[in-house]
Amino acid sequence: MKNTTLTLTFTIFGLLAMCQKNEISIGVFSPIMTNSMKQYFTDEWLLTPSVNYSRKYLSLGYSFSYQRKINDFSLGINLGLVTRSVNEKNEYDYNGGAHYFVKETFDYKQTHYLTSITFCKDENFKSLRIRLKSEIPFVYYGKGTNNYYNRTNSDYPTDYIWTENQKISAGFATGLGLGIGVYYKLTNKLNVGLEISEYLLYTSFNKASNIHSTGKDVLGNTGGGDYDTEYEVTNKYSQFGFSRVVPQFRIGYEF
Repeated sequence: MKNTTLTLTFTIFGLLAMCQKNEISIGVFSPIMTNSMKQYFTDEWLLTPSVNYSRKYLSLGYSFSYQRKINDFSLGINLGLVTRSVNEKNEYDYNGGAHYFVKETFDYKQTHYLTSITFCKDENFKSLRIRLKSEIPFVYYGKGTNNYYNRTNSDYPTDYIWTENQKISAGFATGLGLGIGVYYKLTNKLNVGLEISEYLLYTSFNKASNIHSTGKDVLGNTGGGDYDTEYEVTNKYSQFGFSRVVPQFRIGYEF
């Protein structure tokens, strides 16, 4: 046991002595998601567009990375935070026995958290660097919320409001990723680059989503169908699948 401990200690100190540089970097990246993820984890619009349809959309990750270099190899850790939000608005009218006017909105928010271990191999060509990367990621998809609102009125007269507020269950993904990057050295210490990665992921969601739905006849018509109810949507599933291609822009500093 003593000999094993001494051997391990000398090995660690030997590796540290070989380390030529450290590197820290910050970046922006596309969320790591599979195409078949359920609920509202995809980027598709939820309302049917009309002439008066509008959409504000954000789906972007921010990352911080630290790498310890040993010659042209490096071992590192990457931390990321993804913000996703959608705001859709739609107004239209139609004839269905009466002239109806519809106003609807949809709001969605969710956060992802990323932790990963990276292994890299660099090839340097003057001011350019080619980086081959393998990665073991763990992505936690935090609970999401979406809120739908619809008000329909007409000269019938009709004036009805219904809402649907959903709390989306959390989930996670882990697996293996491979990527390639091209970096340009601005100075001896500073570089900028673009990486492209893809992942084979095991994804799991094991809790139901909660929905609160309401309906109200604004005019107070008898039999207008007022209601206020809560229920769950079971969307439990586990699967293996490839992610979409994940681009990432990074700025790095060596020391």
